[in-house]
Amino acid sequence: MDHTHSFITTKYRVTKLLRDAGFSVLDVRYVIGRFWVTTGFPQHLLRHLINSVMILLHLGIVTWIFEYLRKGDFLWKIRKSFFESLIILAIKNGQTN
Repeated sequence: MDHTHSFITTKYRVTKLLRDAGFSVLDVRYVIGRFWVTTGFPQHLLRHLINSVMILLHLGIVTWIFEYLRKGDFLWKIRKSFFESLIILAIKNGQTN
């Protein structure tokens, strides 16, 4: 798949982009807020449940309601606390430090 013509911020596409640029990917971890999601079925199930709830917070009507109530900053804090992110550890091939 050509990653130059698509939304690249998925785990697969970012790691492919790094490998294409000459990096070796050492580790990929999901993070929700400041919490690492460790491997295991219960942790991944919880991650998917949190992501399902987070979808609702991205609806335009929810944003409008929070802004109308002058709580837009609070909504931003909720999104930052529970939005899933990836941390990718990679090293440039041929480098030792």
